[in-house]
Amino acid sequence: MIGRQALPVDETQLAVPRPVSSAQRLTLVPTQPGTVHRTFADAAETRRSGPPWRRRERRMPAGLVHAAELVADRSLCGLPLDSLHEFGRSRYAFEHFEAHLRCSACHAAAGSPDS
Repeated sequence: MIGRQALPVDETQLAVPRPVSSAQRLTLVPTQPGTVHRTFADAAETRRSGPPWRRRERRMPAGLVHAAELVADRSLCGLPLDSLHEFGRSRYAFEHFEAHLRCSACHAAAGSPDS
């Protein structure tokens, strides 16, 4: 029986990569500082929404949508918040409303945010 000759081995191909430490693997994503605004509207209306077997009446903003800082008693355009209807930010974020539905003064004061 004739033996086989060993081929030269490139050691760089055999090298197993070392595990990366968690400090190197996980990096923080820089966040862009943004101002959070509360959402208010001139009026409120109720609409039925959802699938037919589970329709619910929901309170929706009507009229112009205004913005206010988190701790403020007036909107960015100067209207007192007592005269406006407040809406939860989780469902009705000021940035998610189209520009023509927003109060133009609040839109400009908020820095013309886009969603």
